[in-house]
Amino acid sequence: MIRRLLVAVDSPRDSGQIIHYGARLAAATQAELSILHVARPGMDGEQEWPEERGTVQRKAFHAHRLALPGKRGETIARHANDIDADLILMPACKRGALGQLLFGSTSMDVIHRTNRPVWVAKPPFDTEWRFHGRRILCAVKLGEEGRNLLRYAAMWASALQARLLLAHAVPLISEAMLASYGLEDWGEIELMPKAAHRKIECMAEGIGVPYDVEVVTGGVISNLKKLARRWGADLMIAGRGRNGFGENAGEIITRSPCPVISYREEYREAEPVRETAGCRVLRFPRRG
Repeated sequence: MIRRLLVAVDSPRDSGQIIHYGARLAAATQAELSILHVARPGMDGEQEWPEERGTVQRKAFHAHRLALPGKRGETIARHANDIDADLILMPACKRGALGQLLFGSTSMDVIHRTNRPVWVAKPPFDTEWRFHGRRILCAVKLGEEGRNLLRYAAMWASALQARLLLAHAVPLISEAMLASYGLEDWGEIELMPKAAHRKIECMAEGIGVPYDVEVVTGGVISNLKKLARRWGADLMIAGRGRNGFGENAGEIITRSPCPVISYREEYREAEPVRETAGCRVLRFPRRG
């Protein structure tokens, strides 16, 4: 389960909202909370957060902040390892897909650098968002990678008492892809959605939470966006592959109408936490 949550603040002007958002998530999961801001060169991290201190006082919770120098993506990923964070929470880049390609994105850089799950939320943040009783959409791939993702999504559904929808998009097919659905020839292509549905049911056996399955035909990105809107998803969980970024991870986050957890299959619970100078984490009690 989520024991340590790292809130990485990219923009000081958004810090109050994302910190309060993170505190509510920490309370809902009984996680420990650590807040990191990567200070700009030549600037004092404390001076960059004039609004955050007042926001924390008004919201009546306390959190220790740590400001570190360095490149943002690299520093955030390294600090997440230092404190053994189970989840990194970040605001999404406000640029579109083209802007991110041209100018870069801190959240995408972190996703590329870390093996840890990253929750990306788009500003403005709903600071009154309830984390219990929500709807989680899990974008499922077939195979062992998808099985691990299902277990991770089931953990979140249990923790947040959420409904879980397992979604899979059957792409425009090539002959080489038939075997992954357990089919043998082109005459069986029309059976692919049903075959995918059966395979997901088998993969989900024993995950321990109720779920629904939805299989659609066509592009992954466009169909996930449509399903999330139609079903009213509050959170999407999607894998980003064994080798880092994954071919669809950036587009899924950019086009999703709800927050996204980007999960990498290689993530495992790490070694015991190492103390980092100047940083401590606080436990927030579960709210009734």
